[in-house]
Amino acid sequence: APLRPQAEAKGVRLELDGEPGEAQADPQHLHQALTNLIENAIKFAHEGGEVRVTSWRRPAEVGVTVTDDGPGIPAEAREHVFD
Repeated sequence: APLRPQAEAKGVRLELDGEPGEAQADPQHLHQALTNLIENAIKFAHEGGEVRVTSWRRPAEVGVTVTDDGPGIPAEAREHVFD
């Protein structure tokens, strides 16, 4: 994973898991969105923590879940996450 060196520099484990899937999307925008989510997870994860990226699929749907052990998004900032 291209972001693994960034995670290792912070002492964060980057775990990738899940099922492959196909989606109709702009590849450049999808790449940028996923990169932003994973970089933020690494940035806010605790040193020695873990960021897990899991892909999944259901009938007519695919997705990616990014989780970390950071503090989460403050309530007042949540409405602006996708700005």
